[in-house]
Amino acid sequence: MPRMCPRCGKEGGPFVGPLCADCYAQIYGIAELPAEVEMRYCRSCGAYRLQGEWVAGPGSIEETVKEYSLIAIGQRAKPSQHLEEVYVKDLRAEYAGHGAYLVVLKMVGRRGEVELEEERSVRVTPVAQLCPSCFRRKSKSGHAAVIQIRPLIGRFSEEKMREIERFLGSSEERLRGAIISIEELREGIDVTVEDQSIAKVLANKLKGKFGGFLGESFKLTGTRGGEKRGVLSISARIVNAEPGSLLAYGNRRVLFAGVSRNRVILLDAYSGEIFEEEADDVAKYKASEEALPGELMRLRFLGASEGELLFQDEEGRVLEFRKGEVKLVAGRLREGSSYAAYLLKGILYLMGEKA
Repeated sequence: MPRMCPRCGKEGGPFVGPLCADCYAQIYGIAELPAEVEMRYCRSCGAYRLQGEWVAGPGSIEETVKEYSLIAIGQRAKPSQHLEEVYVKDLRAEYAGHGAYLVVLKMVGRRGEVELEEERSVRVTPVAQLCPSCFRRKSKSGHAAVIQIRPLIGRFSEEKMREIERFLGSSEERLRGAIISIEELREGIDVTVEDQSIAKVLANKLKGKFGGFLGESFKLTGTRGGEKRGVLSISARIVNAEPGSLLAYGNRRVLFAGVSRNRVILLDAYSGEIFEEEADDVAKYKASEEALPGELMRLRFLGASEGELLFQDEEGRVLEFRKGEVKLVAGRLREGSSYAAYLLKGILYLMGEKA
């Protein structure tokens, strides 16, 4: 009696495990691949970092992405169960926006004489920096500015650090070309820059992207031809909390509400008091996940009707509040906008408007 696939009824094979090759590929796939990888490359010479070493790149960023993906993703690919090996047969790279590429790989898996094929996609994000050789060459002339990127509250998460570095690496060429180095520190990230004006542009772009505060100081190192020479230090305090995030300091529990006029707006989680603090003072708070006396939710403002303000929660329910029962802590009240909302003692506090 000929062997039959228990899923589709096909007879005669080829088979992988108990299934015919087609059914096996549909159910199990051919390979285990990462959904996303980062490719660190030198924005000066085009080399890319692979297994701790810097490798000369082929030229264009697209060709570099393809070469890196062929090697790096191929090394990380694991055959699915029942298969003996898997490899990348071919690939193509498509620009996906925001500095990232979608790499489409043709994967081949083998068991004995049976070969299976499938296409898989992996998002590859190039992160620009300087390789050691280019760094040594550029650093001989010194740097004109340092951007000290620090969190507003506590420490940066690993994810936030990667997000900031990706943002810097995907800046327009004239900006990232002026970056000498990006150094991760316990307290944040230091970016050394060749040009002071470009450092200011980068700092403002960081503030526009993530929110926060900027401060500047200048250290004089000498004069040349009557012109003052020195290093510009820019402190960039990045907002790393969402509206409604609970923060703790001593016995005080507050909700982060937003930023206004270079000050941080906070809401006391127990009294409902709204107050502002300087960015440096907010650094003393730590994120907390303890239970709250009020109810924290996400609401969308629908509009006003006969003295009532109408909101919709995440489950689609419509909630009504009298105008006197609603306090806008930060942002503006706009129809269709979404807010972090905190209901405490019959008062609804709205924070962090989002379109």
